[in-house]
Amino acid sequence: MANLNGFWSYAHKDDDAEEGRITELARKLVREFELLTGDDISLFIDRDNLEWGNVWREAINGQLSTVAFFVPVLTPMYFQSAECKRELETLLDRAEGSMQSGIVLPILYADFRGTIVEDSESELIERCKALQWVDWTTLRLEEPSSAVYRAAVSKMAQRLVAANKELEEALNDAALTGGDVVVEDDDGEPGTLERMAEMEEALPEMGGTLREIGHKAEQIGQIMKATVENNKVKLQKSFAGKLAVARMLAVELEKPSTDFLDLTAKYSNELRAVDGGMQALIDQSADQITNEENQAAVADLFDSVIDFARKARNNLDQTEAIQEPFQAMSKLSRELRVPLRRVEQSVRQIAGGVEITDSWVKTLDERGFLEQLAIERPEWLEATNPAR
Repeated sequence: MANLNGFWSYAHKDDDAEEGRITELARKLVREFELLTGDDISLFIDRDNLEWGNVWREAINGQLSTVAFFVPVLTPMYFQSAECKRELETLLDRAEGSMQSGIVLPILYADFRGTIVEDSESELIERCKALQWVDWTTLRLEEPSSAVYRAAVSKMAQRLVAANKELEEALNDAALTGGDVVVEDDDGEPGTLERMAEMEEALPEMGGTLREIGHKAEQIGQIMKATVENNKVKLQKSFAGKLAVARMLAVELEKPSTDFLDLTAKYSNELRAVDGGMQALIDQSADQITNEENQAAVADLFDSVIDFARKARNNLDQTEAIQEPFQAMSKLSRELRVPLRRVEQSVRQIAGGVEITDSWVKTLDERGFLEQLAIERPEWLEATNPAR
């Protein structure tokens, strides 16, 4: 096997907290794999690097036979990252039920059980467990030079070597016999047209959901403001008065906060449906951008993508604005903490959505499309992607 790629999916904040031990583990695994096989592995460890995105798309949209391994490093922070979850879900969708499932090697790096609250995250966890994740929660505390640590790295490499060998033998047998080998479940995987159709259907509805989220955030803010304004005397007189106001506010916010959480969950699901189609659209537009007749249509498409990403960012600003005063008021009574948790979870889901919509615009920028079509770069992009 030649020209193999290895993908290491992790939360950068975790690696910072571990002083680089997570990325060093990736390099140790690659070196051990190369030692056991004699193959060279191209390690893709930084998703902020443009090359990661290009190779990732090629691997996912084509055959996965060029991928030696995909290792998601599971932690609470990992499941707070929309980008990490998207990578994991995409790869699982492609590999599950096929002979290539063995190349997916989840590492339980920090025990997150008990911290996951979203059904979609619970489902991903169960899918990872079904692939027999490697428990690293204790091993991460060992010295990398220790025998127990090195043995564990070698064991992971041996498992990946065996999975790659099994896949290679199946492919070779199919080539010799003229038969077919099922390495991917194409029956359930949407093609480009299906993804684009999903996007066309979901995008207008998602825009409507964003507006609903904004209205609900405004309603919650108005309820908090009105309650404080109408009960100034009680809030100033006694602790009993403050407690009464806090309980009143908790009752008034019960339904709006529940509705708010339901809306952001709906938005998160819609966004996942749109994302695959958006990536397909961007890839297809690359072939059209050199055609002068199509440039205006492509420019309009990219402008709409940027506009949607801007609206998503504005929506996040609006929801974050109600979170801070809510946190301060929740200290008045534990009964306010329930609606507060709903608001906080909603904000996390919206922030995760912004990561995805931002990634669309970053991809357009990194591939030079904005410059080619003389489209103005959004102001917020400068902070994350300095001008090329």
